[in-house]
Amino acid sequence: MKKLLLLLILAATVVFTSPAQTDRKDMSEAAVARLDKAVTLMDNGMAETALEILENLDKEYPDNYTVLYEMCYAHSVMGNLKRVVELCKRLEKHPAADFQVYHMEGNALDNMGKRKEAIKTYNRGLERFPDAALLYVEQGTIAQNEKDYDKAVEMFEKAIEVQPEQPSAYYNLARLFAMSTEPFWAIMYAEAARLLSMNYDFYLDRSDEMSSLLYDLYKENIHFTTQGDSTIVHTTLTKMNTIEFSQDTSTMVLPLPIAFENGMLFGLAGEKEFTLQSLINARGRFIDELYKALNGYYDVSILDFQRQVRQSGHWQAYNMFLMCEGDSEAYKNWFKTDSTAEAQTDAFAKWYQDHPFLPTVQTPTLRTKTYKTANLGVPSRNDVSSAKDCRKYSADALRLARWWLDQPFDSTSYVQERVQNFLFGWMINSDEIMIELRDCCLADSDVGMIAMIMAMIEYGVEHKVKNLGEEGFKYAVKRAMAYLDKNRTVIDVPERAEQAMKMSPNELDQLLHKEYNIPVETREVVKPR
Repeated sequence: MKKLLLLLILAATVVFTSPAQTDRKDMSEAAVARLDKAVTLMDNGMAETALEILENLDKEYPDNYTVLYEMCYAHSVMGNLKRVVELCKRLEKHPAADFQVYHMEGNALDNMGKRKEAIKTYNRGLERFPDAALLYVEQGTIAQNEKDYDKAVEMFEKAIEVQPEQPSAYYNLARLFAMSTEPFWAIMYAEAARLLSMNYDFYLDRSDEMSSLLYDLYKENIHFTTQGDSTIVHTTLTKMNTIEFSQDTSTMVLPLPIAFENGMLFGLAGEKEFTLQSLINARGRFIDELYKALNGYYDVSILDFQRQVRQSGHWQAYNMFLMCEGDSEAYKNWFKTDSTAEAQTDAFAKWYQDHPFLPTVQTPTLRTKTYKTANLGVPSRNDVSSAKDCRKYSADALRLARWWLDQPFDSTSYVQERVQNFLFGWMINSDEIMIELRDCCLADSDVGMIAMIMAMIEYGVEHKVKNLGEEGFKYAVKRAMAYLDKNRTVIDVPERAEQAMKMSPNELDQLLHKEYNIPVETREVVKPR
């Protein structure tokens, strides 16, 4: 286990540096040496001695940001909170100031019992540095201490929105939702926090806490009862029980907690009791079914990561690592009874070095950004049932056509299919564009022809032309050819398209000129897959 932890830490260790190091160049070599000595003294618990050096340097270099910052830090270590606030006021005015100034000042005010002033300080910092997630985390901590849990959740979730790899936000959300009627979200946040905390060696205690919490949440909310010869499984992972439909029932929103609870019940079918191994098996079945039935429907980074682990063959080792602190006996027993346990552990650790869990702004693990189709803003096909309706959605047609062409091709993606269906509906009913599909070098590829339609929509709407002409035809074919080439590992490229791809630009233009001038007898429409 220690070997795995070490490998995971080495995989993504965050390096912290002192702010505004560049202003050292304005100091003499002797002064820089004294500054370095002061920092070393502080690192060795001698903040008071370090402060004497720093105060003398401050007299010589009154506008030096690094000296000011280190002085502030020294007073913070010594508990001189009033002095910390005074120095932070000076630092705030410095052009090199960063969010850490507001963080230090706000912490000092909070520890002085001046919480309202601390919040004002954090807000000042956010006005200047709107992506400073740690300032949202601190506001969430204050709200949590004041038992304003809704406000705390709002602040922690905002921190994730601006910095999805912020471990403290996930950690606090996991603990908050563990006390709520929605332990499902505590599970999601705890798993993310467990992984992200491995990126910072000073968060290892939190990582172990999340490992235990994750296991305990499953154990407390999965219940096995026996009736005669039958074993009944009951879960209390969520109280959510509402599936949303649009007014015309063309769009259904299945909240993730409901899908998760039902998926876990399916995954637990056949199990007789709750064990770490039965849980690992159920989690695996859930992920398999989720991406088989609703691939792309949910936009949650931790679920995407689970799928990657599952496909890479490291599922057992990953889950053992994930929840080993919750059931240490089962973890130890795995090594005793499975001769491949150590090899599996090593293999997962090495894999993780190249595939760390790194959520992004586009795909965080967050309640407020769960549905990818909602995030994309994909209208219903029923929204474009007439030419008049289509005109309202021209900008969406352009945006989504570009999106479709920029995505890796995935025949199982719910979202790509949803986007495609909308665009076909818009194309068929719109009076702004006329799509003519000709016998061309892409004709032997269904995917190529669909990509060509997307490119035609993109060209026509962008250039505001109904009849694309030869220029638009050439653009669409070339764009579709690039799409096929980019996705050739999952799409068969027909011989005619392959030959066209190997042509020089001049040869390709001549071919497309010839193909464009073949008479079009009928207007064809390729149906959505």
